[in-house]
Amino acid sequence: MVLFTDVPGRFQKHYTTLIQHMDSEFGLLDELQSNDVLSARHVEDVNAEPTASKKNETIVTCLRRTSDKDYERFLESLDKTSQTHVARCLREG
Repeated sequence: MVLFTDVPGRFQKHYTTLIQHMDSEFGLLDELQSNDVLSARHVEDVNAEPTASKKNETIVTCLRRTSDKDYERFLESLDKTSQTHVARCLREG
């Protein structure tokens, strides 16, 4: 496991990319929930949002205070759901 410092800063730095390019549909929420990165309540909150960008904002808000372990699981979930372009952006800093 890679140790990431300043997880909230990484989310802030790449906020626009995450909001515009992350796809919360097609498995990402399921991956995040099954990996215990998001709770069932968080998933409900995300699904209650009316637009894709609002869903992504809710995901980012939930993940800003995540641990390094959960951040790595988030990146792995992006990879598993064919969003390597978003994960790569976050990994490269």
